[in-house]
Amino acid sequence: KQKHDCRYCNATTLTHKEYLKHLEMHKEHGLYKCTLSTCGKKWRTLKLLRQHYEKHQPKLKCEICGSFFSYKNGLREHKKRCHGVR
Repeated sequence: KQKHDCRYCNATTLTHKEYLKHLEMHKEHGLYKCTLSTCGKKWRTLKLLRQHYEKHQPKLKCEICGSFFSYKNGLREHKKRCHGVR
């Protein structure tokens, strides 16, 4: 089975159906809501929400080259593309 990482927060789902349901959590009354319990801010676009989540994310460092990433899937794709890590 393939995991589905949310591109807006750190959530991971096991099925595509769960992933689509999770994405709906971000949208509330035409606004996209931060799902962190300590925040709850709302944004008009998913792009703004994603930029907002970067403030909540710890920076992830590639142990091979030292590059930093805000999202696990970004680091994972970087390792595949640049370092051949599977």
